[in-house]
Amino acid sequence: DDSRLCSLLRPKLSSVRMPVREIGHAAIEAIIRRIEEPDSAPRHARLATTFVQRESSGLS
Repeated sequence: DDSRLCSLLRPKLSSVRMPVREIGHAAIEAIIRRIEEPDSAPRHARLATTFVQRESSGLS
């Protein structure tokens, strides 16, 4: 989740920034949908992530 710790370590760690709030929101919606419509088909969701390149990748 690209925590602050990643930029404090040496070498600075590359990480992936994830939309944590949106993931939580999608999970809650899925749970509510499953409760209200138990026979509904599962849904797949894709949320955008961002690669945060730092020293540990050797390319920053």
